[in-house]
Amino acid sequence: MYQLVKAIMERGEPLAGVAAFEPEKLPTRPADIDTNGDVRREWRRRARDVYERNHLRKMKALEISRTMSVAKRMMGMEAFWFPMNLDFRGRMYPIPAYLSPQGDDLSRGLLTFSDMHAKELGKQGAAFLAVHGANCMGICPWTQVKLDKLSLNGRISWVKKHSEQIMQVTADPWENAWWSDADKPLAFYAFCHEWVGYLEQGSKFKSSLPVASDGTCNGIQHFSAMLRDPVGALAVNILPLDVPNDLYQRISDRVTERLVADALLKEAVSKSLPVSCGKGTEADVSELASQWLKSGLVDRKLCKRPTMTFGYGSKQYGFRDQLVKHLREDAVDVFFAEDEDGKVVDHMFEACGYMATLIWDALGDVVIAAHRAMEWMQKSSRVALGENLAPLQWGTPTGFVIHQKYYKWDHRQIRTVL
Repeated sequence: MYQLVKAIMERGEPLAGVAAFEPEKLPTRPADIDTNGDVRREWRRRARDVYERNHLRKMKALEISRTMSVAKRMMGMEAFWFPMNLDFRGRMYPIPAYLSPQGDDLSRGLLTFSDMHAKELGKQGAAFLAVHGANCMGICPWTQVKLDKLSLNGRISWVKKHSEQIMQVTADPWENAWWSDADKPLAFYAFCHEWVGYLEQGSKFKSSLPVASDGTCNGIQHFSAMLRDPVGALAVNILPLDVPNDLYQRISDRVTERLVADALLKEAVSKSLPVSCGKGTEADVSELASQWLKSGLVDRKLCKRPTMTFGYGSKQYGFRDQLVKHLREDAVDVFFAEDEDGKVVDHMFEACGYMATLIWDALGDVVIAAHRAMEWMQKSSRVALGENLAPLQWGTPTGFVIHQKYYKWDHRQIRTVL
């Protein structure tokens, strides 16, 4: 894995999440930029987007470089350990900043358990390894089927069916580069080598690859379990299912239904007006709905981050900012238009405010109990604050005491002579 990533970096072209070596070039400067204000504003907007993408590329390249530097130092060791830190909520994190089990795709692709902890796969271990591989792949490159939404047996069957292609990846990852389009390409590449070991040695093959297991929208899972909410539990896969539910897709479908209603029926009520649009009009909402529908941007990916952070207290304004950032990173220009005077107007903020409201309403429809529980907790917190009982604290079954304390910082600038 280390040698593969090193080779990608030396080639300089972006592959498998490894950033390109060269920055993206700025758009060509128009000849009339100094005399045409509209042309100048449009060029500056496009140039700004390039600057932002180049900044992200640079940050990503630095992170990869540092992770690889740490990996190089650790490769010669028989084993090493990660010191861990518990925050005030009891969440556990590795202290090292780079190369950790909770790191990015590169870190997880590089790390294995030490040889002394390698285990013979056996039949059950091989099955879980196959599930892990399918989850890392994400979408099948040949059929476009989303693998992590198949049943466990369906994912195992997919890996077995494509064992020949997996072997070809390990033999020549450059000629057989389909693996680089995986959701987690480097973790999938590490899996490919492990699966080939199993194919060659059978169930006696000793594997040291960590097999990842993740929840579905953990915050809502906790609320649904605590409240014994069958609707929320079904949405986030707490109840047993052959094929997992996709909460993000479900929210996306609900949002699309509302967009169609707003665009076609023009019946936008006051509560569905954009959070950033003030009083707005039904015509404004109808136009925004039409733009979203035509854009093709409304999918599970768009709804994922707001849905994930919903369980941790994020609200409509937070959703809006997340959506703006998401669209800026993808250089989306759907919400730029010319006004009557021919000037370019940016409707991104307004459009994302409207979308934030739709996602919020959809979550309220799908995960009702969690929505109510958070409202109750927030009201209780305000009562406690009013009685000077802050910070709130409670104990967990393990005896860990949590203090729900967040500091509000006051910033001051001191002018002095250095």
